[in-house]
Amino acid sequence: EKLRKTAQKWYNFNHMNTFEKGRNIYKKLKAKLEKSSKGKIVAIEPDSGGYVIGIDELDAALKAQHEFPGKIFDFFRIGFPAVHKFRRKKWME
Repeated sequence: EKLRKTAQKWYNFNHMNTFEKGRNIYKKLKAKLEKSSKGKIVAIEPDSGGYVIGIDELDAALKAQHEFPGKIFDFFRIGFPAVHKFRRKKWME
């Protein structure tokens, strides 16, 4: 039952609105966070504006779930434009 309710939350919210809220909160926090946590991951709970910082995505996600159970989060790498960078590997030189 708990899993079904959590799954329904994922289907019943506006993804873009949630992301915009999270991004706006991150913009306000960015200067403060870059001083002490550059390169770490921040998980932001957009409805409350609360956040947690982790050394990687898993650490931030676990801390966020503990701090804000049942909520949805936006993740940002502090001081960088993206959480991940994908590169194409050269197979033949």
